[in-house]
Amino acid sequence: MHDIKLPKFVLNFLVEVLTRLGEGDIVQMTPMHAELIAQQAADILNMSRPTSIKLLDDGATPFNPIGNHRTVAYVDVMKYKETLLN
Repeated sequence: MHDIKLPKFVLNFLVEVLTRLGEGDIVQMTPMHAELIAQQAADILNMSRPTSIKLLDDGATPFNPIGNHRTVAYVDVMKYKETLLN
């Protein structure tokens, strides 16, 4: 057995992840700089893909057109989600 020293915020994070997993929740980690496709953004926002595409097209959050697809920054999706919660 080895002793490991962890900063308190890391320990709190691990406790939160393990608690949620123990409750049967899905835990997903996404890098802050990630680019998401419309379906991934829709999943985070708990809405349909067509609704998320309409929001992007209406300028709710910036996106990058790539061919026939749209990508949106994870941080922008989370900022928009925060506006929905307030």
